[in-house]
Amino acid sequence: MSIETGSLTGACFLYVRVEQVKIFDRNWVVLEAECVRGSLNRLGVGEKCIVNIKSNKTIKVDVEQISQDLTLPSRTTAGPSKKNDTGSWVQPSQSRVVFFCTNKVMEPNRRGIKIIECHSILGIYDGNDDLDEIDQRQETTDASPISVIHEKDQRHRIFAEWLVQTYGHDRLSSGSGVLDVAGGNGALSLALLNMGITSTLVDPNPRVAKSSESLSLKIIPHPLNGDGSDLCDRRDNVGELIRNCSCIAGMHPDQATEPCVDLALKLQVPFAVLPCCVMPTLFPHRIQKRHGDPVRSYSAFCQYLLDKTPSRVGYLPFVGRNKVIYSLPENEE
Repeated sequence: MSIETGSLTGACFLYVRVEQVKIFDRNWVVLEAECVRGSLNRLGVGEKCIVNIKSNKTIKVDVEQISQDLTLPSRTTAGPSKKNDTGSWVQPSQSRVVFFCTNKVMEPNRRGIKIIECHSILGIYDGNDDLDEIDQRQETTDASPISVIHEKDQRHRIFAEWLVQTYGHDRLSSGSGVLDVAGGNGALSLALLNMGITSTLVDPNPRVAKSSESLSLKIIPHPLNGDGSDLCDRRDNVGELIRNCSCIAGMHPDQATEPCVDLALKLQVPFAVLPCCVMPTLFPHRIQKRHGDPVRSYSAFCQYLLDKTPSRVGYLPFVGRNKVIYSLPENEE
């Protein structure tokens, strides 16, 4: 299908499981659905919604293609049979999950069900597929539909904007600022610096290119292990930067993912990490809380981190591992 992105200010990305479909004409289709992956303060998991999909000059959506992807009977693609007929609700012949973007305010109807104006359809998937497996396929597929919205090279900026939106500029700027753990080339730290937020890169092998922007970037060229006690207990500038941080952030920090959480718990500051590699052979001690099995899969690793402390889950709008596990300050939970 053809998609024109237009303006995505305040965009929200949602997965919904389709329950019924109503086709009004070739440019207008409505979905009655249940949210299976929502957005904080916008639409919660399990919440019913109505998705209004219209094709116009700004948004190009192939309604007939959507009908085919949802495996509806072919007779519905022709639209209403009578002039005054408004179409009828039809159930998909197979379970389907639709991934889409909206940048509009969600208004409830008289029944309290939120009506969502769709900006663009990003994918239609088998309703029995695991959403984490869908994310993994997106990461390894060049033609991933989400890539038309945000490419990988924008993900650090997107994460930085999310951090500001979630925690606020003043909170992130307090103390010594954000700890950017395993940030490699410093892209996240530089994005935060561009927003006026102090950030310190913690990475044993920093690869920050020299520029006028990077001159103000603080760097701790050491790995973060365990709960970070070896760095936190130092009586020098390194220890001071660690102890006084406002938040701990990690964009795919690999081995340092769990230490990000453990250090945040030690310092009693919020954390936000996007898990990526599980590395079960390197961390055989990780055991799932619910069944006692070793942590070997991505979904199990995410749950393992969630079980360590009360935390939340969000999703960022870019291709690949976009699940963010994060905590809020105690007075905001």
